[in-house]
Amino acid sequence: MKFVLGLIIIISVSLLSGCTFDNTTEVLEQQNSNSNLITNNNIDNHLPAVNDKQQDLLFAPYLKVNDKIFNLEIAADAKTQAQGLSNRESLALDSGMLFIFQNYLIRNFWMNEMLFPLDIVWIKDNIVSDCAQNVQLTTNNKVTRLSSPEPVNYVLEINAGLCQKYNIKSGTKVDINLQKR
Repeated sequence: MKFVLGLIIIISVSLLSGCTFDNTTEVLEQQNSNSNLITNNNIDNHLPAVNDKQQDLLFAPYLKVNDKIFNLEIAADAKTQAQGLSNRESLALDSGMLFIFQNYLIRNFWMNEMLFPLDIVWIKDNIVSDCAQNVQLTTNNKVTRLSSPEPVNYVLEINAGLCQKYNIKSGTKVDINLQKR
C-alpha cells in the first residue's frame, strides 16, 4: 500500500510539474534561425532601448533652419497657444514651440508668466518674416508685448540668443516637418 501511495505521489508531482508551458527551446531555435533577419514586423526589437521622453524626441515634429534642427512642441489649439511656454523653467537648446495658425494675421504675443527670455520667430509659410531677439519678461515694469511685423501663419519660440547664433533672420527659409521622423 505504501508503495502504491508513493507511486501515486510521484506520478502526481510529475504531472503537476509538467503542466506549465515552456517554449524556451522553441523560441531559442526560432531566434537563432532568424537572428540576422530584420523585417518591418520585428524592427522595433532591434532598436536601442529608449525611455518615453527620448522616444517622443526621436519621432517628434521638427523645424530645420540653416542646418539647425529644432525639435518641436506644437501649439495648434487655443488652449495650448494661450499656455505657450508660461510657467516653464527652461526649454532645451534644441527645442522650440511652434504656434500653428490656419490663417494669416498680425500675431500678438506677450511674456505673461514667462520665466526666461526668448527669441520669437515670425514665419509666413516657410520664410522667416522677422526674429524678435532676446525678448525680456518685462519692459518698463510691464509684461512685454509684441506683434508680428506682417500677417503670419507660424510663430516659433526658442531660447534667447539662438536667432543670432544660427543666423535666423528675415528671408531665411525654414523646413517645417510636422510628421514623425
